[in-house]
Amino acid sequence: MQQLEVHFTRDLSPESRVWVYQSDRRLEENEQEQLSQEIDAFVQNWAAHGNGLFADFTFVSPYNLIVAVDDSKVPPSGCSIDAFVRFLTGLGAKHSIDFFVRMKVVAFDGNDWSQLSFEDVSEKAANIRIIDPTIDRLNQLVKSGLTEPQHSGLKTLF
Repeated sequence: MQQLEVHFTRDLSPESRVWVYQSDRRLEENEQEQLSQEIDAFVQNWAAHGNGLFADFTFVSPYNLIVAVDDSKVPPSGCSIDAFVRFLTGLGAKHSIDFFVRMKVVAFDGNDWSQLSFEDVSEKAANIRIIDPTIDRLNQLVKSGLTEPQHSGLKTLF
């Protein structure tokens, strides 16, 4: 396992809840910057039952958006999570991006990021680390979010 570099602007609890979103294509830095402005505007006003969520987001690869909520301050509700999913779906439609890719994984080979089918992961498992999209806590993401495929929550699919 290898640590994943995750940098948020807000000081979130290590136990913060996280969601790992994967785009259907590589997002260039200028696209990430543009998307960040729109995501930030949503996150700044994101609330659960009228209470502002202590949330943040970051891109950890050219494919992965990580969204985190410090639920020790204000826990997200089902409705607030649904609101973010609707927002991200709309943002993706606006920019021709699908953020809900589930049949591929993001891999790092030591030099570059790529997006691989499950079959490709099986063939390249010895030479790559993948971002584990099943992780749901920030401390887990930092510690083992970039891991060998056989140690990920998706290991049965490879």
